[in-house]
Amino acid sequence: MVGRIYPDDFAAFGYEVHPAGLTPPPPRVVDQLRASSVEPEERVRGVMHTFFQPLQKNRLANQTKLLQVWEEAWKAVGWETRVLTLADARRHAEFEAFSARVWQVPLGINPEYDYLCYMRYMAMEAAGGGWMSDMDVLPVSMPRGLGLPHAGRFTVYERFIPSLMSASAAEWRRMRELMVDVAIMKRNTGTTLFSDMHVMYELHERAKVPYVPMWLVVNGSEIARVMNSSDVVCGAWADILAAHMSHSAAKKLGLEGAHDRVALMNRTFHLWRQHCA
Repeated sequence: MVGRIYPDDFAAFGYEVHPAGLTPPPPRVVDQLRASSVEPEERVRGVMHTFFQPLQKNRLANQTKLLQVWEEAWKAVGWETRVLTLADARRHAEFEAFSARVWQVPLGINPEYDYLCYMRYMAMEAAGGGWMSDMDVLPVSMPRGLGLPHAGRFTVYERFIPSLMSASAAEWRRMRELMVDVAIMKRNTGTTLFSDMHVMYELHERAKVPYVPMWLVVNGSEIARVMNSSDVVCGAWADILAAHMSHSAAKKLGLEGAHDRVALMNRTFHLWRQHCA
């Protein structure tokens, strides 16, 4: 259903948000994000982070290619890139205690992967806060060097999907503690997996959402279809920050393999640059 969304606290910032890629957001959303921003720490200013910790050797080649496309794309629009690993989280004085708590969360059949999904929040805090995106997120109309919107409050730009996020270091700390508190409560309830996205969704459904949820990241299948057509209206994407080229986005386009997804991500970004940059 197409329509406006009014997440908690949006009125305080004075704007409405439409579902990304369906009805474009109203004009000047990016300007309003900038107006509500504070500068991050010097060491993370203008930096887009991601988190990459190889687990499966048979997937390493495609993951490395995906990371290369991610870095190329963000650098092309003026951002520095920084790849965080578990070693960054280990530098945190509270690493051992937090790690032990994460292992109490129901982590499903691939526990190492979902453990890392939680630990990346600590890595971001240790790095000094700032912006983080998944490796399969491409910039669309992301302003170069955007500060931390909403005065540094924790913000998720795909509603409850943690694909693109920003926050001060203190907010990364607050959220990682809150998320693990919520997730540990799922022990002994019959829940086998409670990922960081499950936590985000549960928090999103609260009467008072403890983060700022926005919808400024488009499903990658939508922008891929448009960029491969002859009817590209660049202005329709003016306030879409990024595109999430997820596994589900690739499947919507009939693509199954990891190699196909890397190729899709690379082609879509270069078509976007060709048509709209």
